[in-house]
Amino acid sequence: MHFARLVKNADGSFSWWSRSHANSDEREVAKIRPFNGFWEITWPYGFSWPQGPWIGLERGFESADDACLAAEKCWPPDYGCDGAWIETKTRDYFRKMGKKLVLHVRQINSRWYAVRNDGKVLGKGSAMAWFATAEDACRAVEQELNTLVDADPFRDTNDRWCWIKPKDNKRAA
Repeated sequence: MHFARLVKNADGSFSWWSRSHANSDEREVAKIRPFNGFWEITWPYGFSWPQGPWIGLERGFESADDACLAAEKCWPPDYGCDGAWIETKTRDYFRKMGKKLVLHVRQINSRWYAVRNDGKVLGKGSAMAWFATAEDACRAVEQELNTLVDADPFRDTNDRWCWIKPKDNKRAA
């Protein structure tokens, strides 16, 4: 498990840096920078990066905050990050799984929780899980992702992670 960290550069632009699984080298995997009075988002394209070329969203954004939010929503699945958890401008984390599923690890006060873009939260049994650190929450999500599913609908799930609907506390499909 690794993270793509968001860094504010000296010129006011932002960059995401990820450490490769193969070695300990960090590489820039996305950037947000001013361009012609607006802000643009770019990701490296092809095998020639980090030297170039880079692809990006064609439309300019009025602020770096708007561009950061758009980057989170439009981030290509597993693009350039080898499955990393990507840090947001608000210091939360997200990870895309395929084209539709987005996993988030967010903080409220001093506690962290995991939630999917469909609103289901990570828990055990019917209780939502809270974590002391973002790393603990990400580790629990990774464990849930890598655990084989037991097809027995009557099996007690209090001992393993599962996605639950917070309103009615029913286990997610």
